[in-house]
Amino acid sequence: MVAIQAKGLCKRYGNIVAVDNVDLEVKEGEIFAIVGPNGAGKTTLIKMILGITKPDSGFVELPDPARTGYLPENPLFYDNLTGLETLQFYASIRGIPKERCYEVLSIVGLEGVADRKVGSYSKGMVQRLALAQALLPKPLILVLDEPTSGLDPIAAKEFRSLIKEMREQGSAIIMSSHVLSEVEQLADRVGVLYRGRMVAVGDVPTLVEKRGLSAQLYVRIKNPSPKAVDTAIEYGGISAEIKGDLVSVACPVKRRFEVLRALDDEYGVVDFRVEEPGLEEVFVAYVGGKR
Repeated sequence: MVAIQAKGLCKRYGNIVAVDNVDLEVKEGEIFAIVGPNGAGKTTLIKMILGITKPDSGFVELPDPARTGYLPENPLFYDNLTGLETLQFYASIRGIPKERCYEVLSIVGLEGVADRKVGSYSKGMVQRLALAQALLPKPLILVLDEPTSGLDPIAAKEFRSLIKEMREQGSAIIMSSHVLSEVEQLADRVGVLYRGRMVAVGDVPTLVEKRGLSAQLYVRIKNPSPKAVDTAIEYGGISAEIKGDLVSVACPVKRRFEVLRALDDEYGVVDFRVEEPGLEEVFVAYVGGKR
């Protein structure tokens, strides 16, 4: 079921077009990531989805705006309040029972430091507190802006696990991140935003195929021969070379195993390695060299 529906979203600031006719659908239990260079319009788009910024045209439909959670890129809390007091403050604003504060503290693993002042929290703990704040309304929609910004690798891994748990519980999650490797681990689908326009939407394998991006094969063969280059090209390789017993082949992703089988049939494969294009290559294909 579609949880977030946006149609024709546009936003201008003077002569600057921040968001240009963006359509967006996110389903329940789906993580949708928005990626793009600085100035692409990601934050403006997120703020329109949240209702913080009013679009010049277009609309956003949410199942229940009151059950939307938001984790900003740089969360700020009062240093002199404890973690529990901070959540109780936000709960009172939103009309949420205070008992929920204890539940979300447990979910994010802060129950042991609930009575400590936020000013003594580490960056990772502050980020967890921010997620706890976003979880207060038992969100159907969860919006995360650079969710692991500034976290060490262990804290970032734990944070990603929490996000996955929320997806498994049925939340629709929109995230924005510059860490493409993280997006590739988390997101079910990706939207590439460039100069305010959504220039590509889909899962990474689909976007790789649409752009015709190449995989790189490194194949060691039993019976080296210069003709292995011709075989690789004949069965789908775009380019190939051989050095000793190692054949290097660039080929479309969907032809990689066809090339490998042909080399095995003709020359015998001892070992091989495949480097497939990922989100970084997709990103460069859509926006690289255009800024």
